[in-house]
Amino acid sequence: MEGEMKFALPPDLKPIYADEVFVNVPIKINIEKDDKGTEKIRKTGVVILNFFDNETKFIVAKIIINPLTAKALGKILLDNANKVLEELDKKEISKEMRKQIEESKKQPKKTVSTLTYIG
Repeated sequence: MEGEMKFALPPDLKPIYADEVFVNVPIKINIEKDDKGTEKIRKTGVVILNFFDNETKFIVAKIIINPLTAKALGKILLDNANKVLEELDKKEISKEMRKQIEESKKQPKKTVSTLTYIG
């Protein structure tokens, strides 16, 4: 899809943590014969991503996508993972990060008073 996609995340959407991902790629083959006996082979398939949390020992999410989306996802993940790893290897802070730090320092601090009872 070309163009800008607009979407909104619910404000109470909680992140899901996963340690591992297991990938399954089932392929379905259907062989049809026409009136003349000629075989026509049709194949379909999807990519299934099962995200696993080692602490709870449960699959926390199961995502099923088509092969074209999987291919694009693989490229996007690889590109972003490489960017993060490059940034983590740097000893200095980038100009963009410095600017964000300075902006956050200018923001008024919000204090929250909480009374707790432990007993």
